[in-house]
Amino acid sequence: MDHRELVRVLQEHFGGSQISGRDVITFPSGPHYRLRLRVEEGRIRSVLTGPDFDPAEFEQLQQLVRTRLIDSPGETVARVVLFSSLPVSGWLSMPEVGLQICPVQGSAPRPPVIYADNPFILEFRLSRGGDNFITNQRCTRLAIEWGRVLNAVLRTSIKVVTPRQSSHWGYDSDGDVSKWLPELYFLPDFQQYNDDFSSPDGAPLTLVSHDEYYKSDVRPGADRDELILPDSLPSLLAAFIRLAAPQRRQFLRAATWIDTAARMWDINTSSWFTSLVSAIETFVEADQQDRCPKCESVLGVTRAFIELVERYSPDSDARMRRVIYNYRSKLSHGELLLQIDEAPWAFGAGFSVQEHEASDHLVRVVRDVMVNWLLRFQAIDQRN
Repeated sequence: MDHRELVRVLQEHFGGSQISGRDVITFPSGPHYRLRLRVEEGRIRSVLTGPDFDPAEFEQLQQLVRTRLIDSPGETVARVVLFSSLPVSGWLSMPEVGLQICPVQGSAPRPPVIYADNPFILEFRLSRGGDNFITNQRCTRLAIEWGRVLNAVLRTSIKVVTPRQSSHWGYDSDGDVSKWLPELYFLPDFQQYNDDFSSPDGAPLTLVSHDEYYKSDVRPGADRDELILPDSLPSLLAAFIRLAAPQRRQFLRAATWIDTAARMWDINTSSWFTSLVSAIETFVEADQQDRCPKCESVLGVTRAFIELVERYSPDSDARMRRVIYNYRSKLSHGELLLQIDEAPWAFGAGFSVQEHEASDHLVRVVRDVMVNWLLRFQAIDQRN
């Protein structure tokens, strides 16, 4: 259970909450609280009663949590719209992980260009909550998590619209007018929940071998401008599902940095670069006691970073590993901006040769690390 579901239920019951310190939440807010939760590393570590707690309330709380969060009315299949940087023209059913990728139907809005936010539908199994709010919250959480995982392991960008929506000025060429619009995609008569997965009624998505997909210089499908997937995708997602809670959270944290990088590309490419390096650093283990007095970052992490990349991206260039981390260090400490950020008006200038080389290499390395880290845990799981 996601601890945030429990926090939400307790907030409603007690009429509010207050964060006390780094990891403590009290219910309700103020010194006369009745319940205190300690949350560490995404998990509830303790639940303690406060000075104003009424013991007669305990059974009521138990029943409330059981009814809304534990005793599920059953499973449903959730359906959400995600976006691929390439058109999705086929289906992929993955019953071993409870997922299905579906194309949107013929009348659905589509972008007028190939490389864009191309809509598709992701279906996944979901344990319903005791009310619609909990069910919808679970649906949103899983949609974001699955979107980020797919984006992290695929060579095609996958995007999910989060609840933190933004609005932008846009130009409507048909009406010859500028409009202030939210980032939103609407499908009329879209059914968010079904009893079962949709029945495929078209061609399947093209699959290629794992090695062809991840090791070829040119992304598979580039010649056809459509989404093509590795045949190992179901097993990669199954490896993610079987991760223990700490490793699952670690992988999702790295995947979130990759998602952040994609969103930063058009805003600040230097932040795109450091976000991708942060994704790799999520898996780095270094001496936490040895810290930089300037920025308090862990020292020795350069060596640990290079060793991790050597392990999970063994075909990467040894020189470029150091170049990448050198750029990361200078960007993070404010000593440098990539040329495309320093002079965004200089169209055509773009990256320097070395910046382009480092950026291109970084994209390959981060994908290698994400995929091979999962494969390592898959191998451990199979041995056990």
